Amino acid sequence: MALAEHVIGYLGAGPAASLAVPTTSEVIVAPDDHTHLLVVVGVTATVVTIVVPGLDLLGIARPDQISASLTSTTRIWKIDRNYRDPATGNVSSAALQVANVLACVLKGG
Repeated sequence: MALAEHVIGYLGAGPAASLAVPTTSEVIVAPDDHTHLLVVVGVTATVVTIVVPGLDLLGIARPDQISASLTSTTRIWKIDRNYRDPATGNVSSAALQVANVLACVLKGG
């Protein structure tokens, strides 16, 4: 299942974001500099990982962005071009478990 994408207008106007239960592995298609991942976690703890592709200047794999264990909280991550896979232009994210978790992609208009 692909995450629902919600576009926020210049003045913040628009319909409410459509949150849905994510799968344990999601792809954010072609993010730009105004893309964010919104995750709402209920009472069941989960860990969210944003995959960072590529190597640093020393040829070492860049570390993924990994959250601490999240419970009963809402988080927003900026997903910009730095997270894009050069081969696909997309970004991969993962959740350790998805019970009591809702998510969507927010894009600035």
